Amino acid sequence: MLSSRRNSRGGRGAIAGLLSLPVLVIFAPAILLPFFIVVTTSFKSDVELPLANFKWLPNKLLLSNYVKAFQFGNWPRYFFNSVFVTILTVTGSVFLNSLAGFSFARLRFTGKHFLFVLLLVGIMVPPQSIIIPQFILMRSIPFAGGNDMWGRGGTGWLDTYWALVVPFLSGSFGIFLCRQFYLTFPRALDDASGRVS
Repeated sequence: MLSSRRNSRGGRGAIAGLLSLPVLVIFAPAILLPFFIVVTTSFKSDVELPLANFKWLPNKLLLSNYVKAFQFGNWPRYFFNSVFVTILTVTGSVFLNSLAGFSFARLRFTGKHFLFVLLLVGIMVPPQSIIIPQFILMRSIPFAGGNDMWGRGGTGWLDTYWALVVPFLSGSFGIFLCRQFYLTFPRALDDASGRVS
């Protein structure tokens, strides 16, 4: 009886796989098309770039476009910026999100459930809607970039590493993930560590 159940499950899985194959074949070109356009456009001349002269393939593969891009850009600085900001943001984010996630998962405090609901609301806010307020906030940091104590008169944290790192050190989604991770730990570990619940 057990083997017949396994066979029926395996048969259903095979049928689902066969049915999903045509769907994947249809959608794969639609997903790969933008990448194809980006790569072919990188080899085009300036004359071929406007949409009025759009062609799928360039008349001639211009490798000089890549040479010019590497000549005019300060690539060592770009790579340093990416690595530096990524390391700071990821390290700080893991540290702060794990602290907040542990607090929501294990500690008891007043307003815990209300704060967690507010946290979930934060997940639903699209990042595009906070770009302008975030810019104003970064420009209005007191005593930074020539600002006075009220955050006026200068540029604040604009064009600094602080503006790229600090806003992303903690977020609703990271705290939520850490909380869910800590909830998988058995309570017996808390008792074994000597912490009184």
